[in-house]
Amino acid sequence: MIRKMLSFSWICLLVLLSSASYAQHAENNRQVLEFTPGTLTQQQAILLDSPAPFIASSLVWETDELPGTPRLRSQDDAGNWSEWQTLSPDPHATFEAPKYISSLFFLPAGTQLVELAFDGSGINFQSGYLHLYNPGKTIAGEGVSDNPVSRSCPCPQPEYQGRLDWCPSGDCPVDSTPEPTTVTHIIIHHSAGVNASSDWAAVVRSIWDYHVNSNGWDDIGYNWLVDPNGVLYEGRPDGLQGAHFCGQNPNTTGLCMMGNFQTVFPSGASLSLLRKFLGWRTCELGVDPTDFGFHEGSGLSLYYISGHRDGCSTACPGDQFYPEFPALRQSVKDFIDAGCIEVAAPIDLSATALSNTSVLLEWTETSDAGTGYELERSSETANNFQWIGSVNSSTLDFTDNNLVPGNYYYRVRGFGPQGNGNFSNEAFVSTIGVSVGTQWNPEFVLLSPTPFGESLQIQLSDSYTGIIHMQLLAVDGRMIRDLGTFDKQHLDLQQTWDLSDLSSGVYFIRLEADGQSLVLKSIKQ
Repeated sequence: MIRKMLSFSWICLLVLLSSASYAQHAENNRQVLEFTPGTLTQQQAILLDSPAPFIASSLVWETDELPGTPRLRSQDDAGNWSEWQTLSPDPHATFEAPKYISSLFFLPAGTQLVELAFDGSGINFQSGYLHLYNPGKTIAGEGVSDNPVSRSCPCPQPEYQGRLDWCPSGDCPVDSTPEPTTVTHIIIHHSAGVNASSDWAAVVRSIWDYHVNSNGWDDIGYNWLVDPNGVLYEGRPDGLQGAHFCGQNPNTTGLCMMGNFQTVFPSGASLSLLRKFLGWRTCELGVDPTDFGFHEGSGLSLYYISGHRDGCSTACPGDQFYPEFPALRQSVKDFIDAGCIEVAAPIDLSATALSNTSVLLEWTETSDAGTGYELERSSETANNFQWIGSVNSSTLDFTDNNLVPGNYYYRVRGFGPQGNGNFSNEAFVSTIGVSVGTQWNPEFVLLSPTPFGESLQIQLSDSYTGIIHMQLLAVDGRMIRDLGTFDKQHLDLQQTWDLSDLSSGVYFIRLEADGQSLVLKSIKQ
């Protein structure tokens, strides 16, 4: 059988106006581009007032055939086209053919043109439009909402950003016809969207707009949202029925972890907040976080802490995240049993290659560090961490020996009677090509001052003569500055760099010469 293929393209001109504040362009921050079925190309002016920090977009179309494959690319103000991206139907939405809604996607704020193409058998369009929304840069609100201590549970409600914090203009209203529900189960999602943003409150506004103006819902579908920085946002008020669980929403509260966790794991900060939230909410419900019970809305026996995929066929909350739910439930129980006192995550983890088979790990303790630390290593990529050892709480370093030369990621977390804490930052190191000779003995290399402020000086007082290349590295191993190449012809070499533009944190200086290298750690105040 020969499958019919047809491609239509719509080129849409985005006319971006002069800058204005978020409040000033609240009336001009949405635009719907209708496209005409059967038209090969079409240009239209889109009036978005100073879009920032991005343009949130979604495609809605109706067809009496299969959905087909919509694709979109964008052009920036320099005339450069992006790669084509496929727009898949939103797995969270409860729509049925002939109507299809794409997942929410984000275009750069500087987008000037978008081109939409449709390939596949779904060619008899009944209607369709491209919805664009300018969330505007977030204006700081009055701060986090109060978190009153519960009368029935020792776990306090975590602080959160209220609706006027993430939508200070007030044009993201709550459902005017709310439907109360008695919560028995907590359903966890991922947004399946971006994993990085400079303005997560703007992402929350975009999700609200997408749910209301593309999906046609009365309010944002989730009751709560968490960003990768560990900030909690109030969505549809808790205790009101949301729109998130396979059309089986009664007796649930829905929490969305913002990000796509199909191939990556949620951040430590977001997991820390999630555990606090689940500790508070399950304690309020009076249920065991590791137990399950009957969910009246679905007619299923579900864990009190469940994932979206427990109610219907969907990848949500992600193939990397969902398998960790048993450990998540247990960590919440441990947290409650310990009186809701959390083991603090270590900070400033660094990894230094001592040789091509040995790495030194160092970190800084925090309060409530627990009784010890456990360390994990991942090879080549940061998604296959495995336990490599443990030390007591008074030890703040660990040497990983007998390695094969390669690229490694490390993380460390505290543990105690209340369970495991959250992981530290991830530290990257490469041991490929690393060797240590006599001339690289650290006693002949001095960095000063330590910690440093505006400037950093290096002094080499060894017998080596020749060319030395130096680089400044971030804590994750990225080169952030080439410090130069120097011809050392005398006993001493001294060099000073102005590093006043660096933010505070851990940095490394890498020296390379004659196939040998040495990495030295320093801290910027």
